[in-house]
Amino acid sequence: LILVAGFYASYAQSISVAEKTRIIEKTKQLLTEHFVSTDKAKVVADSLNVAQFGNVNNRNEFGQKLNKLLFHYTSDKHLS
Repeated sequence: LILVAGFYASYAQSISVAEKTRIIEKTKQLLTEHFVSTDKAKVVADSLNVAQFGNVNNRNEFGQKLNKLLFHYTSDKHLS
């Protein structure tokens, strides 16, 4: 997801719960405001949460998992 890619200066760095929460909330906000399908944006906003990333400890894994979940919820390859 290009939207989230800007948050990653180094893929090897660890990621905190606070960072994951901030990125997830911003992703949900931007999708709600700008995604073409408002219904799918609502599904993402209602479904995506930091608990889904509890075992993810580095930025690369986080980005990959976020992309997979966005595709899962929207089936939009532009988000993966």
